[in-house]
Amino acid sequence: MRTFGSADTNPSMIRIHILEGKAFVWNCADARRIREEHRIVGSLVGALARKPRQNDPSVLKEVAVYQKELEESYWEQLKLATEQRKITLDTLAERIAQGRAKKKRQKGEKEAPPSKPADSNSDIVFPRESMMIQLATERKRPGQAEVVDWRVPSPDWPYAGQQDHETRYCIFKSLWEQGYYVTSGGKFGGDFLVYPGDPMRFHAHYVAICTSKEEPFSLCDIISAGRLGTNVKKTVLLCSVDQDGTAVFTSLQWSGMQ
Repeated sequence: MRTFGSADTNPSMIRIHILEGKAFVWNCADARRIREEHRIVGSLVGALARKPRQNDPSVLKEVAVYQKELEESYWEQLKLATEQRKITLDTLAERIAQGRAKKKRQKGEKEAPPSKPADSNSDIVFPRESMMIQLATERKRPGQAEVVDWRVPSPDWPYAGQQDHETRYCIFKSLWEQGYYVTSGGKFGGDFLVYPGDPMRFHAHYVAICTSKEEPFSLCDIISAGRLGTNVKKTVLLCSVDQDGTAVFTSLQWSGMQ
């Protein structure tokens, strides 16, 4: 796995890992910062606990190490719990003895000599369900990082220079600079969904479809896009880029269904 930028030399930079054309942010603080400060919303990825799909040998090795650390943590917490219980019993021993002696005096029984307290290690119960577990928010042992220039094509980031990618990047940048939140629009038949605010609080207003100005757009595609936008109550944006790099937007609504 390789990375954009160098967070080691500049702590203010966010480390973005790339693998096979996909970008990942493993640190939860960085993910929150990307959303709150930069208005970039990603998708949560991973495997469900009940349906693990992490079959990569390196991942399985890390899981084995993590399970070993959990076992060591349990015995360490058991030791600490035992010591804390002993301290508590020693603190209350005198008060317990006084209480027992008082009860015997009230019953007229002869006071017995103080007995030696029982071994606190013999009957302690510490279920594994009660142990504290530290949830990892980033890789504990990150691999070797290699800085990647996103403007130069590479096996892990091959998009640089591709016309479709450059068009989508220009459209995304233009919408982002206007204050919109932009997410993937694949579920709605477009390239992007455009929100007026955080997607947690607002519905998308637009479905952006990116296309080249030289590429023909058939009438059937225009009708399909317009009807789709009307069905989901969103305005379709046909987006392209001029020769000078300026993004051009054309709104499309299907009036036949209104």
